[in-house]
Amino acid sequence: MVNGILSVLHTGCRWEDMPHDSLASPKTCNRRLLEYQRRRVWQRLVADLMREAERRGLLNRKTCYPDASVVKSKKGRTPRSGTPENTGLKGSNALWSATPMAIPSTSP
Repeated sequence: MVNGILSVLHTGCRWEDMPHDSLASPKTCNRRLLEYQRRRVWQRLVADLMREAERRGLLNRKTCYPDASVVKSKKGRTPRSGTPENTGLKGSNALWSATPMAIPSTSP
């Protein structure tokens, strides 16, 4: 059953397209996945695996990062456009201008 669940989660296929060599039905695997999520089985399993890896010396939490936000970009920052995001105008195609627009007067 766990192999069927992991296969669907890994490939992204539909439950009906689960490999046929699995002994459990797709409906059973789907129900168990939802039950395991509700009972937080996956979170406990990952926590147990991390503790075991740390106990064996395979994991060093001092040199790992939870995400890639601490990795510096090799190409640098992307340049921002000169147009502010909030122009204060309602039109979707409105542009901001530093010089005020004036309507030419036709009176003498």
